[in-house]
Amino acid sequence: NAALQICRLDGPSALAAGLGPTVLGYGVEGALKFGVYETLKPVLLALLAPTAGDPTQPYLVAAVCAGALASIVLCPMEETRIRLVTDPDFGAEGLLDGLPALLEEEGPLTPFRRGILPMLAKQVPYTVGKQVSFDVFAGMLYGWLAALGVLATEGDRMGMIPEKEVALAVEIGAAF
Repeated sequence: NAALQICRLDGPSALAAGLGPTVLGYGVEGALKFGVYETLKPVLLALLAPTAGDPTQPYLVAAVCAGALASIVLCPMEETRIRLVTDPDFGAEGLLDGLPALLEEEGPLTPFRRGILPMLAKQVPYTVGKQVSFDVFAGMLYGWLAALGVLATEGDRMGMIPEKEVALAVEIGAAF
């Protein structure tokens, strides 16, 4: 009912008003989140030398850093999307003209003053939960498969399946 009312009052294009900033913003945010996390994991594993083979602490630090950086990059896109959708007097039609208009009108730090704390509060815990739980669960699956003798490591030909061949299946299984 709400979508029909919006189409009636503002036209069908109003439903896509914030689509550009959303798609680009979350695309870049997701790429940064995964890229920074995967890049920092080996660095932090080496620096923090996990005790008893538990990599959870370095994974947590990597996820917090990745989530924070991704949130900072996402903030201007989200501020632009919000203005496009909620302010009929904004005078922009999409991200390409909306972001420059927002920065010119309110200054370059505006998207961060209003949006950074809520963005960090939302995205960092989500990133930590998603990334770390995936890695911990995938590690448990690898451990179980190795204990069952299903995996064959480089020097061990006794296992049934080479570890490199089962990696995709384990990671897909961990994701679901």
